[in-house]
Amino acid sequence: MMRRFRSAMSDAIPPPSKHPLHRLPSGMRVPTSDGSPTSSTRSRRRRVRAVAMILDDVLYDHSGLLSHLAIDRGVAQLLAEGAFPTNAAAFEALQTFRNAYGLRKRFPRFVDSLVGGPQAKLSPAQAQRVIAAYYESNVPEARSITPFPGVRKTLLELQDGGACHLALLLIGKPEVQRERLKALGVDDLFDQVVHVSPNPSLAQVTSAMKQLSRQLEVPSSAVMFVGRKAFYEIKAANTVGMLTVRMLFGKYTSVMPTDEMEQPNFQIESIEQLLPIVKLADQQMLQPKIVAIGGGTGLAVLLKELRHYPADLTAVVTVFDSGRHSGALRKYLGILPPGDIRNCLVALSDSDELLSKLMNYRFRENFMEGCSLGNLLLAALTDLQGGFDRAVSSIADILNIHGSVLPATLENTELCAELTDGSTVVSEVNVRSPFIPDENEQPHSGSESSTSSTSGTPPTSPPKSEKEKIKKAPIKRVYLENSNVEAFRPAVRAIEEADVIILSPGGFYTSIIATLLVPGIRDAIARSAGATVYVSNVTTQNGQTDGYTLEKTLEVLSTYLGANAIDYVIANNTYPPEDALAPYVERGEELLLPTPEMAASEHPVLLQGQTFQEDLVAGHVAREWKKAPMLKHSGRRVAAILYSIIDKEMARHRQHQVQIPSAITVAAMESKSLWPTRFTAPTAVLGLLAATTLLASMLRRSRG
Repeated sequence: MMRRFRSAMSDAIPPPSKHPLHRLPSGMRVPTSDGSPTSSTRSRRRRVRAVAMILDDVLYDHSGLLSHLAIDRGVAQLLAEGAFPTNAAAFEALQTFRNAYGLRKRFPRFVDSLVGGPQAKLSPAQAQRVIAAYYESNVPEARSITPFPGVRKTLLELQDGGACHLALLLIGKPEVQRERLKALGVDDLFDQVVHVSPNPSLAQVTSAMKQLSRQLEVPSSAVMFVGRKAFYEIKAANTVGMLTVRMLFGKYTSVMPTDEMEQPNFQIESIEQLLPIVKLADQQMLQPKIVAIGGGTGLAVLLKELRHYPADLTAVVTVFDSGRHSGALRKYLGILPPGDIRNCLVALSDSDELLSKLMNYRFRENFMEGCSLGNLLLAALTDLQGGFDRAVSSIADILNIHGSVLPATLENTELCAELTDGSTVVSEVNVRSPFIPDENEQPHSGSESSTSSTSGTPPTSPPKSEKEKIKKAPIKRVYLENSNVEAFRPAVRAIEEADVIILSPGGFYTSIIATLLVPGIRDAIARSAGATVYVSNVTTQNGQTDGYTLEKTLEVLSTYLGANAIDYVIANNTYPPEDALAPYVERGEELLLPTPEMAASEHPVLLQGQTFQEDLVAGHVAREWKKAPMLKHSGRRVAAILYSIIDKEMARHRQHQVQIPSAITVAAMESKSLWPTRFTAPTAVLGLLAATTLLASMLRRSRG
């Protein structure tokens, strides 16, 4: 179970700072001001936080004890349906089919081959009865099985001290599967069990894998899955990003992987070999854990590029937006604003391009003008599934996203600002506006200027032009109307375990600092051993950072995040053409450029270069609906700088983590990623050789 942390700080006291660039390795404790240790995220960094598995040929000998019984039932039904005259004829036909196709095409596919065509032996109805008989396993059969040696001992060792959650994927009739589990004597050891009906499709198994991860409250990348069929369970687990272990036992051992998605990360021959595999995976740190925090278009642009990096990627998104369509849905439906979440989901999507376009589609006419279809889908799913987090998870599944998108909190509250003249503005749309809010205008309407009501009720007076509006005083500080909102627990956990935390470009007060105002988010950053990177906006933002310099933004950040909390700053150092800058100058916005003093400073480390998007400067990118033009970051350029930081941090982690594995019985196989990940476990001798080879390779990389 994840430890719960509660902030002991008041809003006036900044969180404890993190030592620049020399963070303690995860697992050590950082002294607090009173000398007592504060808990780190875990006693040590863990790659594997849950182990999921199937029963058949993993915990007991299914191929030897039960598999032939299913074939016997199926063949008996074939005879009853008149498909074959004798048992021998039926088995001969089945063997011919398997010689042609192998075990990839299971018994139901053999039955399907007997339906249709001039040589048809079965009608569709008869075929269904044969398949039903094949899967008609019964309770007495289930009670006859016994576990492999060492099963319970291995599962208890995996569970020891809460090191790993255990989960089961049961495929077949629930009552029979439960009896099998009970017969094995391990039904008390599993935290989660997911049932799948007999003869499921690959898509159904993949969906079950995602369900396992959600029920465990563990990201897929931290789940190790053990299965026997490369083309089935292993492929499904790889699809959702789990670590995969193939059990080389039983009839499916001869079925070799044929593509990348069928390749397991590890192969073992008995369940007892699983524990050293988990330990090895923990030592390897296969992928960096990256958390990007913020909102708006800046975060989405960044995520779209970072998704191409081999990383465990999480977006923690602000949920205080109150303008445009998100604000309207928030006001009238009482849900969290979905717009920024939607942008991030689409940015990480691996789905069809048309589906992504649908998620971002906005209606353009009449009362639906500006309404986003993706926002409406999230609103509908929130109602159907009883929670905004469940709605986000469902859309993530539909879009097949690369990574995770998490709201900073599930509580609905307003962002407020105290201005330098002593006045206060309430609601995010007013905090970012350059002008004093007009009480006659609708604060949550669908448009940027808030001049029309989504309900169709006109404002009480005509909206003022910008010349008539009164410019508001500069922001002194921002705060949440309810300062005790609870952070979304998965978001806190992701930040605590991150190798790199990115504060993305976007609304300085309304996206970045607004998210840091959630106490659990701010505290998690302070506790994390990961490096914190601030990606600066290209220009100041009218209404938020008027007159700021880059140094000023860092100074303000430190008041909310703590001194020395930022380890790296990425900033633009290039001037766009004068004609491209003209609209910004007219609005009073200025470039946020680094100074020579910043470049000379040891902390934070400054990385500079051109970070804006050239085609936008040239006017080739269409403006978003009713949004002012802005100099957007080039995701490609910023990601290139971030990659150098990530690689540097991962090298530092590897130096802390490289240890000699103790008698790990694993042998290296072909790698599919940037880090060697394929192993099998035939003998102790080969295992020691492989461990030595792996250690030498890791040391070479850490020195490089």
